[in-house]
Amino acid sequence: TFPSSGGDGEVILNTVPGETRIQFGCDPKLADELGLSTNRFRGTIGKFTVDGQDLPLWAFSQTNKECEGQFPVTPTRSIGYMFRPGGGHFTIVFSAYSSDGLLYFRGNPNNGDFVSVELRDGHVIFKVLCSTHTANTALAK
Repeated sequence: TFPSSGGDGEVILNTVPGETRIQFGCDPKLADELGLSTNRFRGTIGKFTVDGQDLPLWAFSQTNKECEGQFPVTPTRSIGYMFRPGGGHFTIVFSAYSSDGLLYFRGNPNNGDFVSVELRDGHVIFKVLCSTHTANTALAK
């Protein structure tokens, strides 16, 4: 959806499944005709919704290297990662506009398992639910 030019609501982007292509930026020829210095989109997209469905912004099927997202799409499915005691760690750096909000969520609708990272009052909360009775939460100060 897009804000209407009159400011009185939102306008829906109509698409034809399998036919409609959406591009951020413009054709190089059009950029020349309009006297634009570039035809490439450079910026941040906070939300993208088509036909009432939010589309994931960081799972592109293809990219032109201008905006690759945090994790490029991989052709294979991973089934897990193992960290040996005392031998593994990872670091995530966040740059958020708000002190509250969901940063990452990945869940399984069939069994309810999930991993989430969120901000609450500026603190990072990490949750993992691996079965109906197991949940781990870590609060970063």
